[in-house]
Amino acid sequence: MLQWLRQQFAPDPWEKGGNTYVSRFREEFDRIATALSQSGYQIQTRFNDEKRCAEFFEVCTDRVLIEVWVHGEFGSPYQVIVTSAAPLATSTEAFFKPLLPDSWLGPAVLFKVRTTPKK
Repeated sequence: MLQWLRQQFAPDPWEKGGNTYVSRFREEFDRIATALSQSGYQIQTRFNDEKRCAEFFEVCTDRVLIEVWVHGEFGSPYQVIVTSAAPLATSTEAFFKPLLPDSWLGPAVLFKVRTTPKK
């Protein structure tokens, strides 16, 4: 019962913290997660307060599949960085590309493969 009460009154990680750029895309990220879930895996999003990014994770295993950072300046987001353990399929990248239009600076949505640090 106490655990349930804590969950009910705990601040929403998307709402707290200072990363308004990531939280602005919460609805879009949830729609992308729903679309990705059509492939047979149940995927949801959450805000990682420590890394200051959005995570797409597989519900059954709690494994993080994709991390997304949004950078901005003066209240306006200008770049989205999508990282994953392996290169994303073109069809998956297509869900993220409409988040921000490209500018004269270059592509607004970048895709990177996450590297693990060497021990």
